[in-house]
Amino acid sequence: MWKANWSREMRNQETTEYVVLGVLMTGAMHGYEINRFMSETLEGIWHISTSQLYALIHKLEEKAMVKGRISSRENLLPKKVLTLTPEGKRKFLDWVMSPTLHVRDLRMEFLTKLFFIRDLKLQGGDRLVDAQMDLLKDLREKVENAWSLEKDVYRKVVLGFKRSQIEVCVSWLNSDVVHFIEILGEQG
Repeated sequence: MWKANWSREMRNQETTEYVVLGVLMTGAMHGYEINRFMSETLEGIWHISTSQLYALIHKLEEKAMVKGRISSRENLLPKKVLTLTPEGKRKFLDWVMSPTLHVRDLRMEFLTKLFFIRDLKLQGGDRLVDAQMDLLKDLREKVENAWSLEKDVYRKVVLGFKRSQIEVCVSWLNSDVVHFIEILGEQG
């Protein structure tokens, strides 16, 4: 149990890095502005505490994905303004156009990718949806096969739940998300 939670926590931390990189795709900001952007525009989807954000910013600087410079203004405290490096931009664009691997992560990760595709006016949203659909269909087939072979009644219930989750996600992608991407195409 601990390993599964740790693994999910590590994935969420990595995803949070990409979210911060995406915020910086909109322009240079200091930590407070990043935090405000996330709480105002990704409210209900994403949250990070101030201390976690600053630790993450430091980590992104060490990885050379963001670059900070101190800006000083008259009569105000100096602030570190962060900008995206070319490597940070590349990593973000690779992430945002990759399907979300786990059904349980669609609510936060995939919705965040859709937000950035819209907000940054990125091309390729239709390819992301197609890739996500393909991934879910492959997963559905694996779960269906496992369900049909399973003898244990409880495991069959667990697999049935997974199958139902996948079906709901496929339906959602086919309706709401496809419609969203079509509207973006008309606006672009």
